[in-house]
Amino acid sequence: VLLFSVRMSHSEQILETPVTWAEFEKNLRTALGTDAHFGTNISVLDIGEGNGFASRCGLINCDWVGGTDLEQLPAIVVLKIPSSLPYRKIYDALPADQKMFGDDNEKWEGMERHLRGIHQVEVATYNFFDEFEDLKMPKLYYGMPFGENKNDGQLCLEYMENSRIMNFYEKHTVEQVRQKEPTAPELLKNLFEDLSNNMPLEGFLGMYKG
Repeated sequence: VLLFSVRMSHSEQILETPVTWAEFEKNLRTALGTDAHFGTNISVLDIGEGNGFASRCGLINCDWVGGTDLEQLPAIVVLKIPSSLPYRKIYDALPADQKMFGDDNEKWEGMERHLRGIHQVEVATYNFFDEFEDLKMPKLYYGMPFGENKNDGQLCLEYMENSRIMNFYEKHTVEQVRQKEPTAPELLKNLFEDLSNNMPLEGFLGMYKG
C-alpha cells in the first residue's frame, strides 16, 4: 500500500522518518536560492515501496507560492531518506525461524550504521558526478550526509519521468568503476565488510525460505 499524505503542520514528519516538512522546505529553498515557499497543497507519495528496503523515497508536490516565472522552480521533486522502516516492516511479518536479528537491538543499530554508510557514499557519488555535463542521471538539488545528528541524512533529486532504475554493472565493468579510486576513493568503500557480524548467513538464507 502506497503511503500518501498532505502536510498538516511544519513539524510533521515525512513518511514516518525524522525529517520534518519545515526542515525539508528550508533545505530546498536554500538549494534553489528562492524566497518562494510551500503552499497548503504540498503532498508526498511513497514511491519506494517494493523498490528497496534501505530508504523512504517520496515524490513530493511542492505547490510553490510566491515564485517567479524566471525561477522555473521544480513542481515535483524526489526526496530520499535513509531508513530501516521498510525492512523492519517486512522483517516483522516473517516467521520466527526466518528472523536473522531476533530482538537484538545491537544488531539493529549495526544495520542503521550500515545504512548511514551507504547514504554517505551515495551523497559523495552525486557530488562527484555533478562536476560532469550531459550525464543521464537526476539533477541533485541537495545532498546532506549524516553528521553528529544521525537523523539529518537526505537526498533531494530531480523527478525524471519515463525512467527506470539502472545499476552500474549494466553498463560498466568492475575495472571501469575501479578507475575512480585515485580521484574518489570514498566511492569504493566496502560497505559489506562487517555485514556478517550483524547478519549471520543462516538468518539471511532463512529470509528466503519457501
